[in-house]
Amino acid sequence: MNEFYVDDLLSGADSIPAALKLQTELISLLACGSFQLRQWSSNAPEILEAVPLDMRRSTLPLSFSEDSMIKTLGFEWHPTVHVIKWSWSDPVWLHEPGPLQDSAVVKPDQDIVENERKITVATAHIVPESSLLSRWSSLRQLPRVTAWCLRFGKTCKTLHTERVSHPITVYELHTALLHWVIIVQSENFSEEIHCLKNDKPLPLKSRIASLSLLLYKDRVLRVGGRLQKVCISEEQKHPVLLPPHNPLTKLIILHRHLTNLHAGLQLVQLIIQQRFWILRARDTIRHVLRTCVTCCRQWAATTTQIMVDLLAAIVHPSRPFLHCGVY
Repeated sequence: MNEFYVDDLLSGADSIPAALKLQTELISLLACGSFQLRQWSSNAPEILEAVPLDMRRSTLPLSFSEDSMIKTLGFEWHPTVHVIKWSWSDPVWLHEPGPLQDSAVVKPDQDIVENERKITVATAHIVPESSLLSRWSSLRQLPRVTAWCLRFGKTCKTLHTERVSHPITVYELHTALLHWVIIVQSENFSEEIHCLKNDKPLPLKSRIASLSLLLYKDRVLRVGGRLQKVCISEEQKHPVLLPPHNPLTKLIILHRHLTNLHAGLQLVQLIIQQRFWILRARDTIRHVLRTCVTCCRQWAATTTQIMVDLLAAIVHPSRPFLHCGVY
């Protein structure tokens, strides 16, 4: 069908036998619909001899002018010499005089060229600082590396004579851990921290609205309570608030679990609450403890052997000592 244009067919083959076969199939197929192909033209005499004389076309060049076919653009085919030609005539409007002459040269405006400015666009992808927590698998390494980084940043701002070179102190480790606590809280409780800074009530839809929150001078969000007069440390009175299912929360839980000889859920929660207050603590701790390979192997369910059926002499009633044996 792709070789038909209205009622004209333009086709061919690689060999004369293939062309004769195609010719026979076309004549038979169109005859089923009472159609008859006429005006056969070919560069092979064998093709023309297969049809009657009245069905052949003259050997003059086959031309499809613009009058006989629409949008053929002067296609010509010479079957005797097997040559295809395209005849093209320029439109009239190309030869008409236009507003621009051949000698006219368009020059750019000098003011536009001088005022042209080059604009450089730079894009940056901001990665949250808390994403670095996923690189650490132990709470022993995280505060230590952070403490060295904080000391390096402070050393770059001080004089050479005031720089320190002693090992990391306990205070620096504590400050490094609070540094990550502040980052995690600012990403998870930013709206609540903003309200506390401006002495505004917490939103009613906040998940921590029921807690008595305190924002200390070190920018750490802590949980209040009714233990103001108890003789315990300040961290136990006001534990640090942590979100559930956070990399820092996971590191703290796993650290307390390992340092207390793989303690269970209740013991780990009791130890953590002396310093931190984790939202949905039991679910979060349970989820972390299930990732401990040692505990999973220790508390894995063991298989029990299936007992055989009891003997008939045991289950059926009989006189005493009728059936005796050693088992």
